[in-house]
Amino acid sequence: ELFDWRFGEATLPGSGASINPQGPADFDVQGSFFPLPAGAPPTVTLYFRVDDLQTTVPKAESLGARVVVPITRLPGGTDLGIIVTPEGHSIGIVQA
Repeated sequence: ELFDWRFGEATLPGSGASINPQGPADFDVQGSFFPLPAGAPPTVTLYFRVDDLQTTVPKAESLGARVVVPITRLPGGTDLGIIVTPEGHSIGIVQA
């Protein structure tokens, strides 16, 4: 619901539903390494690009997510926030 994606049948045996994100055609996967606090389990955070971060983060909260990194401007001008879904998954949201 948060990103207005459409879900379909699983495309691979044993996988979950397929996703049609309806996002920009130029979307590409990128990543970074961040140090974790001592004792924290290894984790992967997916980052999703949105048009309006100021609307998306409150919408995530209304759907039960918890904000763990409030909307922040990084050096270079990128705005992002990080939420944890009600199921416990960490998701980064980046302003397009």
